[in-house]
Amino acid sequence: MELSVLKKSLFIHMNKLNTSSALLTTLCLLLFASVFTSCKDDDDEILLDINERIVGQWTVSETKALGLTIPGDGSYITFNACSGSTCTGTDFLAEDESTSSLTYEFKSGDTVLSIEDNDSEAGGAYTGDWTIATFTNSELLLTADTFLGEVSIKFNK
Repeated sequence: MELSVLKKSLFIHMNKLNTSSALLTTLCLLLFASVFTSCKDDDDEILLDINERIVGQWTVSETKALGLTIPGDGSYITFNACSGSTCTGTDFLAEDESTSSLTYEFKSGDTVLSIEDNDSEAGGAYTGDWTIATFTNSELLLTADTFLGEVSIKFNK
């Protein structure tokens, strides 16, 4: 009889050990998964060189002036890759569907984007020196002091 009680006791302890082992393994897997998984992409964006980053079509997402925020209407600026020292592009004003060619250059250690529209009656008329407030691979925020106060234009690529 003692042998059968001993076997039964050993069997109960083995089942508890297997259950504990399975529980411990599950907890370890959950901990491992939570350490190597995050809710958002924590990798920093690798920014392209400023002359590569500017190339492409930048759509106006909002304009701020006189304390008002005006949502984008489909207007955009396209910056072409520079050819030698000449940098060209076009701007499109959705309101009247007009387009103008432009030239641009970076100034002041790449903190200012200087734009010269070739036709002030067409397109968005962006002529001026714009301070670059934000410039990533997909977002460009330009600000300028005007007779209306500070104006900012946010573009997305």
